[in-house]
Parts: sequence; structure tokens; C-alpha cells
Amino acid sequence: MTIWAKEVNNALQYASASEFRGIPNWRTHETACRGKGYFPLVGEAEPQEGYTASPATWHIEHKEAHRTEPRQKVVPVYEEDPETHEQKQVGERTIMEDTDIVLDKSYIQIDTWDYTPIPVPPPEPAPDTTDRDNAEKAIVGAIVALAMKYNALEDLASMQDITIPNLKALADSKGVPEEEYGALITMLTPYKWQLEAVTGLLWAECWEGIKSRWQRWMQEINQ
Repeated sequence: MTIWAKEVNNALQYASASEFRGIPNWRTHETACRGKGYFPLVGEAEPQEGYTASPATWHIEHKEAHRTEPRQKVVPVYEEDPETHEQKQVGERTIMEDTDIVLDKSYIQIDTWDYTPIPVPPPEPAPDTTDRDNAEKAIVGAIVALAMKYNALEDLASMQDITIPNLKALADSKGVPEEEYGALITMLTPYKWQLEAVTGLLWAECWEGIKSRWQRWMQEINQ
């Protein structure tokens, strides 16, 4: 795509669509652009990752081209006066005559470029996970406390797939009464609701998050 510009106060002013209202595809309308004093820019910057390039120095190359076009021309018609034998104009006629047309082909040659670093946006701040972490840690802490009471901490630590059914199976194998296990579930329910509220996730998704951070919470609890 051709970029048109002109030099104004030792700076390049670029052509804009607002100057060519009513002219479709104005960037390719050479006559219109040159008519407003613009020249095409010639030159390509060497790409540099992380930088934008803008013309630093330039000069105008004055060029012209010629072409021949047939143009109408009105010429006088003469006849000889029979008495005086002088040529006298008796009229006019139109003829086609090849005419040399001079075309302005000047352009702006970019000589050097300025490179400006592209601003790097600051990293997104880490989301505040305090409420989520506190709720998860409370859930893990309550389960660990019950496991310690029934001497099942090693079994809990070595559990490959920490799921609610597997936790219930472990509780049953250690003789945890149904009433005590039920009390644990009742106690954890508010933390379940809190997790769903602060994360906007379903409980199954919240539990996957707990599992991914399970060892972290166990280490903090046991410190």
C-alpha cells in the first residue's frame, strides 16, 4: 500500500482520508494525492523485534516521466485571395496532434530510520486468592485433624486419588463413626459454599483445585 506524505516544517505530514472525502480508494488516486502536494514514500526499515520504525532522515527525489497523448487542436484554415494572392484565414478546423505530457514522478526517499521500543504492558496483577486459600486450608485441616485422631495420617498422605468416596472409605476402614464423619461434612459445608462463591466454580471444579494444592496445605498444617 502506498503511503503518501509531504514535508512540513522539517517533518513528514501523512495524507489522511479526511482530506480526500468523496474520492474512493484515494491512496491509489495519484493525481489527487500529488495535487495536494503529497509524494509517495520509498524505503523499508530493517525489522527489529520489539521496536517500531519511523523515518529519521529523508530527501525528495525529483523525477518526471513523459508520454505522448493525442490532443485536439484548433488550427486556422487559409485560402489564397485570387486577386491579391495573399493567404487569408477563412475559418478553423480541429485536428488531432500528439502532445508531450510531463508527469511528476517525484518521491520521498527514506535515508535513515529511528527505532523506538514497543512499550511492554505491565503484567496482570496476580489475583487475590486469600479467601480461596483460607477455605481450602480449612477443609484440608479438618480432614487432617480427623485422620490424626484415628491414626490415619500416613494413609491420607499416601492416598493416590483424593476423592470424597475414597476419604469415606478410609474413614470406614479406621472405624470413624457415621455421626462423627457426618459432623465433619456438616462443618465443611460453609467452606464449600464459600469456595463456590469466591471462585465462581462448581464444587467438582473447586475440589480439583483443592487436590492440586493438597500437599501444600498439608505441609503448612504440619509445620
